[in-house]
Amino acid sequence: MPSTRHDDELLSINDADNLSGHSVATYRWYRANGIGPKSWKCGRYVKYWRSDILAWMAAQEAATARGGMR
Repeated sequence: MPSTRHDDELLSINDADNLSGHSVATYRWYRANGIGPKSWKCGRYVKYWRSDILAWMAAQEAATARGGMR
């Protein structure tokens, strides 16, 4: 059974683009290749949950961060 996300925001691919700075084309490429943030279809539209985009961005930061204090 799908979880309910009453306090999360549903995003279109254009909204995801604005949130992260990645282009719509990049999101389409990610989806076609099975990488990137979790996405799903709602009718003919691809949708993202805001929390999934932010979690994916945090994972990217953790995996690639360099510099700073240790």
